[in-house]
Amino acid sequence: MSCTSFSQQLLFATWFGQTAIAWAHFDHATGGPMTQTYDEFIYQFRGDSAAGSFIQALRSAFGRCQSYSDVEGGIDVRTTFAVADVDPVGGGQSMQVTVTATASVGTVSGVLLYVLSGNDVYGVVRAGPPTGVPASPAASAVIQGMMTHVQAMSG
Repeated sequence: MSCTSFSQQLLFATWFGQTAIAWAHFDHATGGPMTQTYDEFIYQFRGDSAAGSFIQALRSAFGRCQSYSDVEGGIDVRTTFAVADVDPVGGGQSMQVTVTATASVGTVSGVLLYVLSGNDVYGVVRAGPPTGVPASPAASAVIQGMMTHVQAMSG
């Protein structure tokens, strides 16, 4: 899969092999043409190994697509990804991805946090202009809250 296709599919999250997905999207106007975005999501897989394979496939794709150029809506865009392991959240393996997309119309940056917990993969995306990536609430706190809710419903 090309890096462009990977990025587009990542937005729509329809091909990952999950058995269920829940997604919530929040926008906040920053006073200019760009907005701050805060998304939270949960992918549920048939089993723990499928969820683990998903995280490994994501890590591989982000690594392969560390930097690439594309034309989106007639505008040349340069996208970069940087992947790092971060402290576990709720005991789950955590991976953070920093994204920057630069074009003639401006730069948008974002931070994605993925947490693997059993057969679930929890995530938060924070995006906005370079100086406006939302810091609050913390991504790990949002994921911890989602984990608590899902475990209560599953219990």
